[in-house]
Amino acid sequence: MLGKLPQLAGEIRWGANVSVGYYAQQLDDLDERNEVIMELRRVAPSTATAGELRGFLARFLFTGDDVYKHVADLSGGEKGRLALAKLIYSRVNVLVLDEPTNHLDIPSRESLEEALDAYDGTIITISHDRYFLDRVATQILALDGEGRAEHYEGDYTEYHDWKAARRAAELSAKSEREKLAASKPAPREDLKGGRDAGAKAQGGKDSKRKKGRARDARAVEEEIAVAEKRLAALGGEMSTPGAARDAGRLARLNEEYTRTEERLRELYEEWERIVAEAASA
Repeated sequence: MLGKLPQLAGEIRWGANVSVGYYAQQLDDLDERNEVIMELRRVAPSTATAGELRGFLARFLFTGDDVYKHVADLSGGEKGRLALAKLIYSRVNVLVLDEPTNHLDIPSRESLEEALDAYDGTIITISHDRYFLDRVATQILALDGEGRAEHYEGDYTEYHDWKAARRAAELSAKSEREKLAASKPAPREDLKGGRDAGAKAQGGKDSKRKKGRARDARAVEEEIAVAEKRLAALGGEMSTPGAARDAGRLARLNEEYTRTEERLRELYEEWERIVAEAASA
């Protein structure tokens, strides 16, 4: 994305007016010979006063004589705060942050979150800190490590809950399909054989009666196919992000799923009765 590594495929294209700032875990953009305030001045306009710089650094917990500390004497968390302060003060309109909370204690992390809340540009961050993502993120791009990516509109907790609900729905649908498959009637050939044997044994009158049964069986089979297709469609729709975020819609889908599932059981029972009647006739 930043040109540090060649992409494996595709194309990366930034807009003409995009200015990107990058926060690396290694914090290698800091000059350890500088004092904190002088390090910030590297990205400040020439008209910036010492008071303005000190005021901005205070937002990142550098107050009083802290602004005159040498970068080399800072802790890892302090260096992280200074690097982030530089990025935000530099007026770039896109921030790319690589695990920005790794070196930060709780007060420093809270200070970072407040600064990012006030930032008007776009933030692209990689993080394993779910609390930080909940505070900052409005969209999630989740990579599964196998070449697939999943995009979700919302924070991390919303994404996590949606994914858990989708997984539960998939497992429930799979379980129901297995139960229904186990109770599904035998193929129509069995019924056809029973009808043919009965017809030979009992003559033309019984044969006509069994032909009526055969038409009934075909109608039930057609309805079973429609119900199975609808059940699969409902299961898929229940697992979509839109349904997960709309409680009313999800409830309606679940209600229809339950009705369709019950109707499918009734159709299987009806089909089995036809099979039994044909076999005993």
